[in-house]
Amino acid sequence: MVEAVKVKNELRNAALTTSESPHVLIASASAGIHDSVAAQLPSSSSLKRTIRNVRSATLENHGNPKTRKEIELPPAYSVTEKKHNFVIYDKGAVDDRMIVFGTEENLRLLAGAKHWLMDGTFGACSMLFGQLYSIHGIIGEKVVPLIYALLPGRSSAVYTEMFEKLKAAESELNPETIMLDMEQAVVKALITVFPEVKIRFCNFHVNQALYRKVVAFNFKTLYDTNVEFAQKIKLLAALAFVKADEVVQIFNRISDEVFGEDEDLQDFLFSFETEFVARYDRKRIARDPQFPIKFWNQFDACRSNLPRTNNNVEGWHRSFNELVRQKHPSFWELIRCLKVEQSRTELTVAAIRSGVSQPPPAKKYRDLNERIRSIVLKYDDPMYTDKIVYVKSIANNLSI
Repeated sequence: MVEAVKVKNELRNAALTTSESPHVLIASASAGIHDSVAAQLPSSSSLKRTIRNVRSATLENHGNPKTRKEIELPPAYSVTEKKHNFVIYDKGAVDDRMIVFGTEENLRLLAGAKHWLMDGTFGACSMLFGQLYSIHGIIGEKVVPLIYALLPGRSSAVYTEMFEKLKAAESELNPETIMLDMEQAVVKALITVFPEVKIRFCNFHVNQALYRKVVAFNFKTLYDTNVEFAQKIKLLAALAFVKADEVVQIFNRISDEVFGEDEDLQDFLFSFETEFVARYDRKRIARDPQFPIKFWNQFDACRSNLPRTNNNVEGWHRSFNELVRQKHPSFWELIRCLKVEQSRTELTVAAIRSGVSQPPPAKKYRDLNERIRSIVLKYDDPMYTDKIVYVKSIANNLSI
């Protein structure tokens, strides 16, 4: 029967162009079909076997490369489902091979995005590469993945090469801000390639670093069980929402007025100060800390209603991991999933352009961000003349 053949062909095509499970594909393809058509279809187990065989045959046709040098990208893996070029840069058959995926339209969208977010993931990456690094742009109010780079490592030279090749492919790339985790190699590369960009550390990662310091100094139990002590630590986290040029002054007040002369905490405070506030030479001349204030301060970004965390990117990682459905997939399976992800991006962009409302953040996060922003917007209000009162108000809304 023609209709039954059509359903089977749709299943074969879906097997190649999506990463859905066989069960989901069969349920989708058979939804609403007439009983007479269903009677002509093979059994469910036979259809599942067909889907697995189609996918396996596609991968086997190209063989599984054992090294980066052996990779030869066939046309089917070099274009999107709409047949647009999907390879922005391929370094070629070398040990330190790098392959950057995206489309010309993605690059144009990235060039138009004033604010970028980026991060790497390892579990969903092929073992042939060190990581899958993604770059996302804010389009409208939606964070959208636009670049997917398979990188050989995590050195500043690797990141510099990636950014330089992107600029070579699209000369108009000129973001105002870029949010990332606290990886110094990325920072160094960004300063080299985008010297004018404002680098922003993800507030969640900064707070994680603070909590790791609490643990390293053996204060975890005290933090978890003593509300007053936990509040003191959160005051340090709240410094991210103080005007950048007032951070040192307010830190000194917190150190003196809140932590006082407690000897058990002085080493902890000194460690925090040298990493996040200021380092002093023997003449007590202040130098930049390990993580300069301008990178982790959220004051201006919060007032401008920009994201304070990379949670959207972390959410994308979770979604992509679900798509891949395994740790360290084969190279070909990874590229197939990236093509599926690119199709999702194209649908999202089309919806944004058509004025379709995008799902808002979860209410609890939306409410939290609105509370913090409402306080930040009142920074110069008389009720916050005493900045210790201000940081306590911020701290009441933080968890680390």
